Amino acid sequence: MKFFIFLFSTLILGFSITYANAQDMTNVTINSKDVKWVKKANGVSYCNVWGDPNNRSYGQLVKMPKGYNIKTFHHSNNLFLVVHSGKLYVTDENKKEKMLDSGSYFTRKAETKYALRCDKKSDCILLISQSGIRDFVFSNN
Repeated sequence: MKFFIFLFSTLILGFSITYANAQDMTNVTINSKDVKWVKKANGVSYCNVWGDPNNRSYGQLVKMPKGYNIKTFHHSNNLFLVVHSGKLYVTDENKKEKMLDSGSYFTRKAETKYALRCDKKSDCILLISQSGIRDFVFSNN
């Protein structure tokens, strides 16, 4: 069953790749130990896979440190996310929390509020794609 979930999530992600600009596409083969992570001041690291998160659709690997928490926010563009490793907790607009483990995925339509937190036992590595520029609009509640 996990294989089918992983396969389905991979297909969903594959459809999100179609948002990438064809001229950006190159043939790349990178082993996980060779990924060039860029660490931000908040402890989150990322690696661009395709596109340009500052100007158009994109895909990124994101590494959230164990225990990292992002309070309620939304994006201006649709989001596609696959959990590569770790346990990610997603809290929806109705304050319902759901745990997503390796191979799980979720999507969020633009303007949909949610919160994220990574389990305290291990880092979370995610593959994220958005249909437009990357942004985080934080809520007051």
